[in-house]
Amino acid sequence: MAVRDRRAPLTALVLAAAYLLIVVEGVLGIIWLWGGPGGPMMPPHSPWVSWAINLCIFGLFWRLFWRIVFTGREYGIAEGFYSIIRMPIANIVTIMAGRRAFVAYCRSLMGGKVVWDKTEHRAHPLLTTTTTGGS
Repeated sequence: MAVRDRRAPLTALVLAAAYLLIVVEGVLGIIWLWGGPGGPMMPPHSPWVSWAINLCIFGLFWRLFWRIVFTGREYGIAEGFYSIIRMPIANIVTIMAGRRAFVAYCRSLMGGKVVWDKTEHRAHPLLTTTTTGGS
């Protein structure tokens, strides 16, 4: 259970790295195209890299297909197709929430006050002295 709780910050980190890689690859592709025929040649991919890229692209389309199917079944086909647009937005929200959680965690390690979000707590459950159960 403790490992499951640590999945969200790791997911946010991986998503941020992936989006950064997309931006870097896009810039490198533009530089390569701008260089023209006399520009630097792109090195060829090994068969394993090509296989891994194709597998990842297949996995992306597989996930998008099922996302459309299940969302469309519940909310209508238009919402199913809108779920594709919502996917990168949800990833950005996840990245921002992961960053915020990491900063709050670092602040608590340095002696900062733990601040509860979304839930108003009058007292921490460990500080209450009443017990529940039979009399």
